Amino acid sequence: SHSFYRGAIYNNIVPRWKGVYHKGLGEHYERAYDGKLDEAAYELARHYSMTSEKPKAVRYGIMAGEKAEAAYAAEQAMAFYRGALMVLKSSPKASETDERTAELGRRVADLLALSGDYDGAMKEYGEVLALVRDPDARARIHRLMATIVSNKGDYGAALASIDAGKAELAGAQNAEMGRLINA
Repeated sequence: SHSFYRGAIYNNIVPRWKGVYHKGLGEHYERAYDGKLDEAAYELARHYSMTSEKPKAVRYGIMAGEKAEAAYAAEQAMAFYRGALMVLKSSPKASETDERTAELGRRVADLLALSGDYDGAMKEYGEVLALVRDPDARARIHRLMATIVSNKGDYGAALASIDAGKAELAGAQNAEMGRLINA
């Protein structure tokens, strides 16, 4: 009943059995909250992140991150998204998960920028840029990076990011080009 005893017992469980334990708890939550899994998103994400059930760890990590983000809990959302990202990056078929990895990385970068960690956001956006192939998405990342460096007062770098975004679109006349021009 005391957290000290609970911690001592848990820390002495063999790692393989911890995974089985957490998988069982995750399955319990899935059954108990069938049809309303979003209510148990945090618990599902926590338990499946400690198992070998990678698809469920990613699914519930994203679900929990979205729930935390909707509740304006940026740090908690980043933790869930980063957990899902770690699972995705450890996937043997990483090339198939690039799009999902880029989307989660962009969400983490957006939250870092929102919380004022501009350097962390720039690093995340840089990693996302390496994964994204779509010109519109690449231009959007350049625009977001321009906003960050502009907020830091580096207007030359902001203009360079905007120009890089325009180059990605190669003169296309679409909404993203309008946003870049506006920026």
